[in-house]
Amino acid sequence: MLEDSDIRILEEMFDRSDKRTGEKIVKSENMILKELDIVQANLQTQIDELRKNVTDNSQIGILLTIIEDLRRRIEELERRTA
Repeated sequence: MLEDSDIRILEEMFDRSDKRTGEKIVKSENMILKELDIVQANLQTQIDELRKNVTDNSQIGILLTIIEDLRRRIEELERRTA
């Protein structure tokens, strides 16, 4: 059977081991959180670029519609004056 002093020694060893394990877990969590921040920043940048592209494409679509309408009007005017 283990003596009280042996039990205390084992308890101290387990406590130190638990402390080291806890520190490692905290360190790992912090690393993961930093990586998540980086990923979030990258995704936000990509989302912003996509929004800009969609806006630009919408504006280009509107311009193309206006140009097509003007082309038809010019053709109609040319037919009337011919």
